[in-house]
Amino acid sequence: MKNEIISSNHSPRREDKEDLEEEMSRSALATLRANEEEIQMREMEVRLDKISSIQHYNTKFGLGLL
Repeated sequence: MKNEIISSNHSPRREDKEDLEEEMSRSALATLRANEEEIQMREMEVRLDKISSIQHYNTKFGLGLL
């Protein structure tokens, strides 16, 4: 029992710290990738909106397709 109390008062083991750092790195990388994917999707939406607007304008004024 005394050993349990003493061990719980010590700082985390080096392996535990490394595991925590690795998990934090993976989490940060996953967040970064998700943000990048969201940005790419938004950029594609903007491009598609521009194309749609141009096609609408061209059709409205009889200018043909792109």
